[in-house]
Amino acid sequence: MGPILPHTQISTTGLIRIERILPAPGQLLVQTGERVEASQKIARIPMRADIQVLNVARSLGLENRDLSQVMVKKRGDRVEAGEILAARQRVAPFLHRPYRSPYAGRLVAIAHGWVVLETETDSERESAEQGETVDLLAFVSGQVVDVKDRRSVTIETVGTHIIGACGLGGESNGVLQMVVENPGDTLTADDIGMGTNNAILVGGSSVSRDALELARGMKVKGIIVGGISSTLHELTPTLPFPIIAIEGYGRLPMSSFAFDILKQLEGHEASINGQMGNAWDSLRPEVLIPLPEHRQVDERKTLSEDIAVEAPLIGHRVRVLRHPLFGQVGEIAAIPAAPQPLPSGLILPGAQVVFARSASSEKSSWQHKTISAQGVDRPRQTTVQFVPWLNLERI
Repeated sequence: MGPILPHTQISTTGLIRIERILPAPGQLLVQTGERVEASQKIARIPMRADIQVLNVARSLGLENRDLSQVMVKKRGDRVEAGEILAARQRVAPFLHRPYRSPYAGRLVAIAHGWVVLETETDSERESAEQGETVDLLAFVSGQVVDVKDRRSVTIETVGTHIIGACGLGGESNGVLQMVVENPGDTLTADDIGMGTNNAILVGGSSVSRDALELARGMKVKGIIVGGISSTLHELTPTLPFPIIAIEGYGRLPMSSFAFDILKQLEGHEASINGQMGNAWDSLRPEVLIPLPEHRQVDERKTLSEDIAVEAPLIGHRVRVLRHPLFGQVGEIAAIPAAPQPLPSGLILPGAQVVFARSASSEKSSWQHKTISAQGVDRPRQTTVQFVPWLNLERI
């Protein structure tokens, strides 16, 4: 059995499950088996304030960190900014040392020298008194398949799932709209017209700053491109929509495979999430396009199941992850039993992959040979090239 390829980036039609987790216990508004739309409210969470942890013992110079003798306020009390929370008494009155709260809020905990405040502004206090809440949306259209008591809702749908390399911003929903002709084109302000309102725009290799400024005014719902500049992170707090980069940072042409899929699905409703995880989680930017007309999923496996159990086989479709063939899509033609030498001198295991012949493959320094593949209408020229497993992903 050959090696298992990296996590699949693109699933054209498969079963998708999204778990919507509430940040705090709340009221669930849907039930198992219910059909929901992407913009539908599925849960309601009471509005909560920020938490501030105060090191009172250190500020008062206490050695045993016991606050029982110095606290002026008790748990549950409301305090104003500048009001005394605790005070250390001395023999002489002028030596007394008070600790004043730097925030307005409610005292929620006292332990081991620390005081925990649930802070609030005037508007937050009015919201809490009026019982205001924050709503959680479904994000993707589908069917509710699991509800966990006051904590999460799992939604299932059938559709296309594209996992991006990097992204900016949060969640959004809109109609896919192609605004460039080729996957190598940069999305500029000239590509954004009046018909882009409330749409998710699909560009090519990158997006310009002028385009982002115009998209903001046109109420665009999101942008999908091949690559984004790392300097755009400074715009994240001000951008009202997410940006998804399929390939990574820099000016990178979108893979023709991903570009063609998005082009075929133009006009469909899509859900995108530009959030990126950190070193402790696997959160990745993603594009989800529900396809309600495809409901036969009995014989399909979920994306994660497919990758977990299936090794690459002859005929599997793969994409190259590194230059000089970066982004090209082909099929595994053969799997050599022994590792093969590369021009760099390394000897690595891999596969012989069939690619459509192009200018880039002509100039490639990787070993290749040309063959003629009979198509439906006419012969087409292809190349077979050896590519290490580390440079491939299955799609």
